[in-house]
Amino acid sequence: MSSRVPNELWLEIFQHLPTDTLKNLALTYHRFQILSRSFIFASFTFHPYGIYTDEYRENPPLLLPPAAAVASYLERLDFWTSDEIAPLVRSCRVDPWYAWRRGDCVPTPTPYLLRDAFFARLGRFSLERLHAKTLHFTRAGLAALCGLSLHHLGLEMCSFPTGDPGRASLALSIPSFTFQTNWHPPFAAASWVPRLRPDRLRVLQISADPAFLGDLVHDAFPRVQRLALTLDPAHMPLNLAFLAKFPGVQVFRMDAYHRTEGPLPPMQGAGIGPALPALKEYRGTYQALPAFLALPTLARVVTSCSAAHLAAALHARPPTSVTALHLELDNFDAAALDPICAVFPRLLELRIKITFAVAGDEHAIPSLFRGLAAAPRVPPGLACLVLECTFAYPDGAGAVPGLPAVRDALVARCPRLTSLWIDGHNFLLQWRKAPDGTLHERALDDVVRLHQPGAGGVPANLGTWLVIRREAVAAFWDTR
Repeated sequence: MSSRVPNELWLEIFQHLPTDTLKNLALTYHRFQILSRSFIFASFTFHPYGIYTDEYRENPPLLLPPAAAVASYLERLDFWTSDEIAPLVRSCRVDPWYAWRRGDCVPTPTPYLLRDAFFARLGRFSLERLHAKTLHFTRAGLAALCGLSLHHLGLEMCSFPTGDPGRASLALSIPSFTFQTNWHPPFAAASWVPRLRPDRLRVLQISADPAFLGDLVHDAFPRVQRLALTLDPAHMPLNLAFLAKFPGVQVFRMDAYHRTEGPLPPMQGAGIGPALPALKEYRGTYQALPAFLALPTLARVVTSCSAAHLAAALHARPPTSVTALHLELDNFDAAALDPICAVFPRLLELRIKITFAVAGDEHAIPSLFRGLAAAPRVPPGLACLVLECTFAYPDGAGAVPGLPAVRDALVARCPRLTSLWIDGHNFLLQWRKAPDGTLHERALDDVVRLHQPGAGGVPANLGTWLVIRREAVAAFWDTR
């Protein structure tokens, strides 16, 4: 029968199988062996050298294992870069191994033996993604890197070669680039970003010392659509010239470098609109939220803070055109919903994830949900509502609210509601209205029983359903 099944269908099935199952299939049947190879050898991990786990300083000594182990690693590299295997490798991760015990590996005068062998063979792979951590690049390594046809390149604390030739000779033609560092030069993004081709780059993420941002970009990157940066919200005016190099950005994520209390003064938001004229989505620190809410193009906001800080950030703000809002809040109560609805009256999607950080706060859950259902102001066009309660301490579980009453009140208040998800760790409700008007609902008022031995009356597949549905909601809201 298997001979009648096209290879395309088998490939579709194989991509969902774990690696061990694929290996067993490969050993069982020759045809499966050929098809499964593209999955078994899709990802390659290489460790060019090691560092001690207790070395947190800049430039820790590089280590190599005994000579016999080095020879084994070189044999493994030869296998993966062979003519038969290398074309199958689409993803590669290069990072050091961490020596837990002193004496497992020792500093050596030739720490780059494995690294140089890897650079010499890098061009044999058919890589789409490459992630490197603490990798010390040479000019030969940079040349090999620039010769790849990557879709994504991620560098974490990677040094740039000294004595580098001009930009025109070696350029990174990649759509997506991520750079992370905790150290100063030579571990700075200022050496790498000028290598990126403006006509190819679509996604850029930089997590580095903001002091270097002024040196990163001299040319504009008009095709970048997703941008993620680490910035100091208090110095936003200094960063506007840098942001203006990315006029096509639609999704901007901002991580705070310095934690400052309270929102930014409104005057510090001036200039965001001209710098990011196409921005549709803001993700990041609440301190900069007032500056971005003034943008007429903004449609989606994702942020996290306390309810008090959110109220301060929204204070006296005029209504916005934002249609999707994702909040992760501490110390939330129903009264905080009123300023949210006042500033975001056009919401179609609203997700509020509430964290209870103090034991005992969970007892207020029933009154919290009653207050939410009876809130004086609710966006009239709301179509999707997600309310989640999580606990910062083990085995957190609150009193169960009256789920039917909460559902009825919210459905009555929001006539356009088509999807409702209420997740309280030990209670859960999923309600959905199909396009033809059919209603679908699953509710659990004691989820904890699913994880207890011998839970009577609980269907065998209910726990699986719960996990699947929670994963689906998480995927929808990009919370993985």
